[in-house]
Amino acid sequence: MTIKTLMNELENIASLALPDYEIFAGTKQYFEALNKTVPDKIIVIEPPLRWPVNNRLFCERIVDLEVYLGRKVAVNEIGASLTTSQYIFDTVLTDVNSFLNGFSGSTKVQVLEDVNADLYDPDLGASANNYAYIRLPLKIKISG
Repeated sequence: MTIKTLMNELENIASLALPDYEIFAGTKQYFEALNKTVPDKIIVIEPPLRWPVNNRLFCERIVDLEVYLGRKVAVNEIGASLTTSQYIFDTVLTDVNSFLNGFSGSTKVQVLEDVNADLYDPDLGASANNYAYIRLPLKIKISG
């Protein structure tokens, strides 16, 4: 499997699991610098930094990559949402679970380990364009 084929497979999984999200394949920094229009919901799939070159006698590979799920928020909306019934990161985590469940139907890509998500709050300067991001470092096994 090539990197391009892997990225297409991941985009297919994401679009089926979360159809109301826009999908961008590339780095988060490039997405934030490139897009002048800011979608309400975004999935940024970063290609793997390390790719195994020696593929003799192997039909499966283990690759690390990062996926960001983000929602557009107003300034200070995340902090204010703690006093309401629905915290923004809780709703994004629900979408994360839907995204990860999308891998169960794939024969080419599997998530190997439990995922620990990192939260990026724009109020703390951890993100740009007023996105509340959740970063998912994924260890995946690809076949084919």
